[in-house]
Amino acid sequence: MKNKNTYLQEECEYFIKNKVLTPVCGYELIINDMIVADVELAWPAFKVCIFNDDADPQSVQKFGVLGWHCYQVPLSDIEFEEIISTTSKNR
Repeated sequence: MKNKNTYLQEECEYFIKNKVLTPVCGYELIINDMIVADVELAWPAFKVCIFNDDADPQSVQKFGVLGWHCYQVPLSDIEFEEIISTTSKNR
């Protein structure tokens, strides 16, 4: 039996190949000591996050209004490059 890919495996492999800083998996957005939304992958220092393909639009909006750069899989080549560029700043 062929192994199934882990969710976001291709994206993670691409980031590893391009030496992107390791994201936080399962990042929780906390406001006033309450979890108000969560996301699959996040780079909190850069306010960059990646949602799965069936993410709740309200969760995406909660990150977005706080200035996060939100992406949703599948990612385009341009989006991959934007994430790499953003998370490589001030290393």
